[in-house]
Amino acid sequence: MSATFSIEAIKSRIDDLQAAQELLEHLLTCPTADPVRERAHLRTELGQAVDDALAERGSRPGGA
Repeated sequence: MSATFSIEAIKSRIDDLQAAQELLEHLLTCPTADPVRERAHLRTELGQAVDDALAERGSRPGGA
């Protein structure tokens, strides 16, 4: 059961990272992108992903 949970967590993390990559590519290539607005959204999403990863790591035996 934990293997299934780990696979789902990994898939979710991959989705999060792909979304962040797409946003970064947009910011770098779109001449009309609003970097301030879009960067704030990216910071929120990436911050949440980091918080989730740290919380997951801390909840596992041997985690920080």
